[in-house]
Amino acid sequence: MKIGNVAAKVREYKPRVFYNYRFAETTDGNLHSIDRGAASDRYETEFVFKGKRTEISEIVEELDRIRVAGIAVELSEFEEHFFGENVNHSGVISAVVSKISIEEGTTRNVYNLTVSFLATDLSFEGETVLPTSVRCISAKWRGGGVWNSSVSETYNRNNYFFDSEKDRYQFSASAILNREDLKKYMNFRRNQRGTAFPITDGFFGVSNMFGAVAGGGVHVVVFDDSKDAFEFERISAIYFRVSIDLVKVG
Repeated sequence: MKIGNVAAKVREYKPRVFYNYRFAETTDGNLHSIDRGAASDRYETEFVFKGKRTEISEIVEELDRIRVAGIAVELSEFEEHFFGENVNHSGVISAVVSKISIEEGTTRNVYNLTVSFLATDLSFEGETVLPTSVRCISAKWRGGGVWNSSVSETYNRNNYFFDSEKDRYQFSASAILNREDLKKYMNFRRNQRGTAFPITDGFFGVSNMFGAVAGGGVHVVVFDDSKDAFEFERISAIYFRVSIDLVKVG
């Protein structure tokens, strides 16, 4: 990868996508999406660069030159889809530095530098469908209803149980996807956003995915907005681990 005019060796990277929508819960317990649109989403990746002291110094000096000039960082010549499989990396991606560490020595004359880049100009590619192969689910999945109730104690030590009878049914798991399926999944998330969609119980290879009370059949779901960011992790040359977090709304 090149940062401005300097070549940089990427040791590891950690992408994060911040989808700019949130749900508001009304008094009837229903969720309504408040969405600023896909153009307001944030794509940020943390890079760890590795090299000799002179190579790391070149990166630091180039970033400082760009900072003083008050211009965006131009990233190019990518070896991977560092900002997401659905992001077009064929040309130049403009970015700003959101965080930078001090230089860190690891072994004799080998140094690391950690820099987070926030992309400011992206284009996207690939299909917008939920891939049918999202079935390689970790055994540590979680699903069921979160009771929307509480117990209050009065002055004379009596207990009162309050129940809204509007529980929140959630499903959380991690799955293994190849590059093409990750591209589809990220495009589907980016376009679906806070809009509900139907999914048949067992689609992820898990029956009663929202727990015994919710049962099977067809569930109407939305992507859970409670996580700070959508993250995915490369685990091999072609496979990635992604998080799947859903809330049942119908």
